[in-house]
Amino acid sequence: MAKKRMAITFFMVALSTLAASVFPYGANNIATGSGIRPSVNSPIELALMGPGANGQPEKTETSKESFTTQRRKYEKKMRAELDRLNGQIAELKAKAAKQSAKTRTEINREIRELNKKSEVARGKLRQLETSSSGAWKDMKKGVDAAMEDLESSYKRAASQFNK
Repeated sequence: MAKKRMAITFFMVALSTLAASVFPYGANNIATGSGIRPSVNSPIELALMGPGANGQPEKTETSKESFTTQRRKYEKKMRAELDRLNGQIAELKAKAAKQSAKTRTEINREIRELNKKSEVARGKLRQLETSSSGAWKDMKKGVDAAMEDLESSYKRAASQFNK
């Protein structure tokens, strides 16, 4: 008996879901031709009718505000990362000053390259900050690539210093 009741309940839910997708404003409106939205009596009916059925526009996570917030967080994170790397480059330069002339020459060459890459990354970050929302995704890839290049170049220069 319990299995039969459960099967009937399942069938009724499936049927109401199907009816809601075929007749989103209720079967009665189709039959009467009234064109008036039915009143929603329960949260289940509202859920079956789908987003925006209560007359309110559907809210999305990808609204302009959340995009702007996400963008600002990313830009802040990248500025902090760039500042961190520039600090490490300055430390490397200070250590190089205490080395022999040959080592200092090699490291200073690497530091000049690091400074160039840092300026490229800073320029891309500035472009990102002023880019439109449509171009932002592509610009973000450019910033990511420049930062990865700077990070790997720094690691290579630091490893040469530690030899």
